[in-house]
Amino acid sequence: MASQSASLTGMTDALALLDKLGARGDAIARSAATTAARTLRASYLVGALSRESGIKQSVVLRNMVAKPADKKYPAARVNFSGAGILVKDYSYRYRVVGGAGGTRAQILVDWVGGTKVAAGFINARSQRKAALSTRNSKTTKRGRTYTYRQGKLMDAMGPSLATLYQALPEGRVSSEAQETLSAALNELLDEVFND
Repeated sequence: MASQSASLTGMTDALALLDKLGARGDAIARSAATTAARTLRASYLVGALSRESGIKQSVVLRNMVAKPADKKYPAARVNFSGAGILVKDYSYRYRVVGGAGGTRAQILVDWVGGTKVAAGFINARSQRKAALSTRNSKTTKRGRTYTYRQGKLMDAMGPSLATLYQALPEGRVSSEAQETLSAALNELLDEVFND
């Protein structure tokens, strides 16, 4: 994915002013970036990702962290987990596929602009219709892999929040980020010059 940068229109004077303030201006810029990242996460990203996928907002928040700006990393950022999310946390349905007497069905999770096939299956003839998958290997935290002859039945995993974020319309996220950063910077500059 190409790197994105936000250019703020009408902010040239504010940026020049921050430059004149020196170290204090750097602190104001970092504070504005941190405030903007947290606000963007809370006001736009959580709602947009939850709406598009049917994932509860608490699950989205658990898989997304706003990292503050500091001297080492002057840009605040929102990091998304790359770990898969359980299918049962998504809004999902199934589609019966041929073979196996109609007992196997694909899992379709709600996605940006439609649906996406998740890894796993649903037994279409069962009463519970749980989203399941079979795993025949497991890797420990130390990197050792164990393989089983028969697969172990587990809850099916859907795509990660990072993948879902990448599917959002790029222009919309960028414009929301610009507006949020602009508002946070203007608010902090008003506080500094009204003192």
